[in-house]
Amino acid sequence: MAADYAALEARVTELERIIGQVLPARIDAVSYGLTLVHQDTQAILAAQAEHGRQLGEILHRLPPPPGEAP
Repeated sequence: MAADYAALEARVTELERIIGQVLPARIDAVSYGLTLVHQDTQAILAAQAEHGRQLGEILHRLPPPPGEAP
């Protein structure tokens, strides 16, 4: 029983060491990935806004339909 407990304690210590090394790197990687997604989302929204502005400008320049006053 004492040997099982000692082995369990050793395993917990090893896992804590691994978590201390791996977890911060994974958190940094996820953070970096989210930064890229955010930048891409902002670029897409800006492009959509520009396309919407261009479409509004095109529609504004079109002549009125036949039979409607300008």
